[in-house]
Amino acid sequence: MSVNSVETPSIKKRAAIYIRESTKFQDPETQEKECIAYCKSNGFKITKKYRDIASGKKNDRKGFLLMLKDLEDDEFDVLVLWELSRSTRDFITYKTLLETLTQNNKELHSLQEGILTQDDIDIEFSNDIRALINVHERKRVGRRIKYRINFKTREGYWVHGLPPFGYKKENGLLVVDKEEAFIVKEVFELYIAGTPIGDISQRFNLSPRRVSRILTNILYIGKLKVNETEIINDKRVHNKDCEVVEGKHEAIIDKETFLLANSLKRKHKKYGSDMFIISNVYSWNGNKLYPSCNKRQYFYQSKSKDCYIPRENLEKMVLDTILNFKFYLNDDTINEVDYRERKNFYVSELDKNKTAETKLLKKYLDGFISEEVFETFMKDIKNKEATIKQNIKEIEQLILNENKQQDNTNLLREYITTLKNTENRNELKQILTILISEVRLINNFRCNVITTIF
Repeated sequence: MSVNSVETPSIKKRAAIYIRESTKFQDPETQEKECIAYCKSNGFKITKKYRDIASGKKNDRKGFLLMLKDLEDDEFDVLVLWELSRSTRDFITYKTLLETLTQNNKELHSLQEGILTQDDIDIEFSNDIRALINVHERKRVGRRIKYRINFKTREGYWVHGLPPFGYKKENGLLVVDKEEAFIVKEVFELYIAGTPIGDISQRFNLSPRRVSRILTNILYIGKLKVNETEIINDKRVHNKDCEVVEGKHEAIIDKETFLLANSLKRKHKKYGSDMFIISNVYSWNGNKLYPSCNKRQYFYQSKSKDCYIPRENLEKMVLDTILNFKFYLNDDTINEVDYRERKNFYVSELDKNKTAETKLLKKYLDGFISEEVFETFMKDIKNKEATIKQNIKEIEQLILNENKQQDNTNLLREYITTLKNTENRNELKQILTILISEVRLINNFRCNVITTIF
């Protein structure tokens, strides 16, 4: 009896295509078409497509991050690129991507370099070289762009993208926008007249940061900065002593007005000195909390904003903790042992030991004991003397600590008495500054107060 064999159809691999272009002026359509054709010729089923318009050195690209998430969620079997540099121009990111794909049993195909996840040390080495070349090329292109920007800036041209507030761009040159330029002039006049930045921003519907930038931007007096910022170790760094050149654009503000506005180092206080009376506050995870406020309340908050506590809650918590320092205020806390009496005892023992040493020496000189016996007993006497002296030293330190603790207890009693009676927040702040070393939150309802007294 013959059995007809039935062939099971092969399961197509699921493919994801990733496309990246550096600028919006490049056309990614050609890349995508070639990747689609590659998938069809290899029998892949295209299930995902990702596209980014961003530099290859950035790792926070939206499409790239979504692709990594789908990789972890097993949304595809093969990642297809037009070229290795399309995935990233950062070597560490490339190696991390390759390792993640390998760990999840995924393949990485490049139309230009082939299959990049093959288990072959020679292929891996050559791909690493290509990745390093891509990194070098990125830095070389960046350097060329930087030199070109600096060259054009020195000639007086604005080459930093969108024109700043107060200007528009015509034929590659900055031209004054009359309506916005009027607002720029008003901003300078109001600031010089004493109007706070917050009020100016509300008046013209501009953010406070933008108002601050307007007030400090030398572009408004017809000048430009060369190499104001540069990338060092992939981080943007501001150069304080950058070169200043004349621009080809028209100034909106005269130099005298600009210098006067920037000479006014005005401090805008959010709150008075008595609004926050507690300093050196730390959350339960060790982060320092800083005074802050909004339109509704005052509060303490960490820089990362992972911990927040209202000012009133913290003050009540700290004051209750200090006012309940009963241990230190109890007169019964004096040590049961009289350290001075113990010291007198050890001093007496030391005198007896000296007498024994004198008698031993006299017996040796009179010939009643041998030199060997003398040295043995003398050694015991010296050891006992050293022990007694050490005991006296320790007792004296205990006496000193007792005196200091008693003085601190009296001092703390005075502070707490003042705390109970004062309603002056400035006075309260001064007392707490002297009294408290730091405050450590246990949770939003309990805290440890570390004092400078004990």
